[in-house]
Amino acid sequence: MEGNIERYQEIMERGHSAAWEQDWNNAAKYYQQALVEMPDDVKALMSLALALFELKDYKESLKYYLKVAKLSPDDSVPFEKASFIYEELDQKKYASEAAYRAAEVHLKNKNLKRAIDLWTRAISLMPENLRAHSRLALIYEKLGKKEKAVREYLHVASLMQHNGNVEKTIQSINRALQILPTSEEAHQALEMVRRGIMLPKPSKPHGGTGLLSFPVAEEIRQLEAPKETIEPEEQLDPVEKAHKQALSSLAEDFFQQSLSTDTEISVERHDFKDIVDGNAPSSVKDVDPEKVMMYLGKVVDLEMVEQFEEAAEELKKAFNAGLQSPAASFEMGYLMDKQGRQESAIRHLQHAYRDPAYALGARILMGKNLLLLDRVMDATMNYLEALKIADSSLVSDEQRVGIEQLYESMIESLPMETDDKRLEQICENIDDLLVRPDWQEHLKNIRAQLITISAGDTPMPIAEVLLEAKSSQTVNALTEIRMLAQRGLNRAAMEAAFFALEYAPIYLPIHMVIGELLYEEGKMEEAIDKYIMVAKFYIIRGETSRAIDLLKKVKELAPMSIDARTQLIDLYKEQGKLEAVINEYIDLGEVYYHMAELNNARKAYANALRIVNQVKMDVSWKVRLLHRMADIDIQSLDWRQAIQIFDQILRINPGDKKAIQNYIDLNFRLGQETEAVRALEKYVNYLHEKGDVEEAMSLVQELLEAKPENPALHKIMGRVYYWQGRDADGLRELDKAGELFLDVGDQVNGINVIKEIVKHNPPNVEEYRKLLQQLSL
Repeated sequence: MEGNIERYQEIMERGHSAAWEQDWNNAAKYYQQALVEMPDDVKALMSLALALFELKDYKESLKYYLKVAKLSPDDSVPFEKASFIYEELDQKKYASEAAYRAAEVHLKNKNLKRAIDLWTRAISLMPENLRAHSRLALIYEKLGKKEKAVREYLHVASLMQHNGNVEKTIQSINRALQILPTSEEAHQALEMVRRGIMLPKPSKPHGGTGLLSFPVAEEIRQLEAPKETIEPEEQLDPVEKAHKQALSSLAEDFFQQSLSTDTEISVERHDFKDIVDGNAPSSVKDVDPEKVMMYLGKVVDLEMVEQFEEAAEELKKAFNAGLQSPAASFEMGYLMDKQGRQESAIRHLQHAYRDPAYALGARILMGKNLLLLDRVMDATMNYLEALKIADSSLVSDEQRVGIEQLYESMIESLPMETDDKRLEQICENIDDLLVRPDWQEHLKNIRAQLITISAGDTPMPIAEVLLEAKSSQTVNALTEIRMLAQRGLNRAAMEAAFFALEYAPIYLPIHMVIGELLYEEGKMEEAIDKYIMVAKFYIIRGETSRAIDLLKKVKELAPMSIDARTQLIDLYKEQGKLEAVINEYIDLGEVYYHMAELNNARKAYANALRIVNQVKMDVSWKVRLLHRMADIDIQSLDWRQAIQIFDQILRINPGDKKAIQNYIDLNFRLGQETEAVRALEKYVNYLHEKGDVEEAMSLVQELLEAKPENPALHKIMGRVYYWQGRDADGLRELDKAGELFLDVGDQVNGINVIKEIVKHNPPNVEEYRKLLQQLSL
């Protein structure tokens, strides 16, 4: 639980001061006190871990770094620190695994040079780290560093051989030879494996890194979430409107969509504990749709006759049966409010206000119930959030972002207000402004009468009238920063922004302006980091739409940003926008693919496929994703897995040419000729039924060129010729097939081919009949 934020901030400042003076004992004590107030605060945990590290209390330091790693898996620092501590404690295996995890994080953040350094460190700590060698092999191959790629593939081959996996050993060596056919080491390794000689295990590397630069967008586009149009005929206050919408959604078919969303298999996430035990959490929520449906029907009926307590009990049963949705959370909060159960109302409304459809109503109800509990400051913040939503909905798209930033300034500065009576008055004023059927017209009238602006300027928030410009210092600072930037004085604007942060350190609009200035100066990576940091704050504050807008912007600026894409996926899931989730997973898979991170690319496609199967979308989506997964399996030399996927594709679409060609080719490569021929016969017959004999002939001819001594292929080709009316050619191919079958001692198939020839009644049919008699003796 969170403690006193002001005390936390004061203690952290003391800790930072002690750390600045290199007084690590006192710094550690202060940071420990800060954690009493905020036990899971990442900043305090990191600071304490560093202080303990400096005091050489490595075991305690490691404990806190591991906790940070679990809370912030996308931060490389705790993994790197843990790696060095494990090394200091002479636990080389864990040190290697930690370095590997740190490298993976750097790869996500597009810092490939650092990632390579850390994979190399992982190998130096544990030369038999197969994952690090595999990753380096793929990266070096993509970078065109052929000799280094070959060396790593040979290391992989060695480790595979010592693990008893001969097939993977040969595949890795062949991959090395594909990259560099002239490699003497690869040829020698292949010869050693053929003779049964063990390859030498990898030794510690001698260094060497590479650098890969990624293209980024050259322009910033202003992205804004589409704003819902206001229905002029709607005569309900925001709370009743949200209630009506939630009840309607629950009464109709919205809950079915919610079930499919909420039971979705969770995205695979690993915390740092994986380094130790190799396990990963996974869970799937159990839902009973029939029970949910039954309870929701009762909820609707009971609410129609205003039996709110009974309706709440039925809705609770629906929750227990697995229902989870913003509509259900809002409705439960609404029912708790009707019964005067403030704590319960607030708890449920906290799950509803993240959805734009219920944000305004939920914020108003939370403010009302918090005020009844004498939590005046929290109530005021929620009422101001509600007014921000309402006020910004009445201005143009161009003005919306600016007015929202001004509201944020007021909300950030609110803790400085100590007069509870004044705060209560603000809550009452906002409640009076919004909880009325004509609230939109009422706000428009206030704006027209009290607030005048020049064309193009950001309009003053209506809350400015209520708060008497308490946040004017921050507002003025933001105005000054933007004016300096517009005049091209970026350095002065940046200095003004950092100065403003001294008295408004978590005011997000200033951080946004800093990001824009960094971008203008060409400091792309720093700008992206700043934007992602702001987006995370928006997520924490429940402003999902703002976070999505910003993450889309990051995606355009830095298409390879994994962090932005994964956060977008999570936000779209919260909103139930499954098609957007699928598209983001596919895009994420493409990014991983271009980064040569094939395993993660496949996971992204697999996650998209699970959702496609879950919501029963068009089969073309499924086929598209299966092809991408199979392509990766082929590149990863996992041919058996690829065959299984191509088999799935052919069950959906028997005429998929790419799938059948790969299916046949891979079966031949694995020596599974019977299965390859069976699939070919089935496909050729399918083409014959469709009247596409030319396509069948082309495919069989191509296979015969590669395998001219395969009798089954000649047999199939003979049939195709007969279908075309080319009897002489058909006879020639069947005769060749029979001859080849008999040459290899396959008398059964040889006899069957001759019988097939006799059925076609060729001119010399008597000769084949005599041959049949001889073979049957």
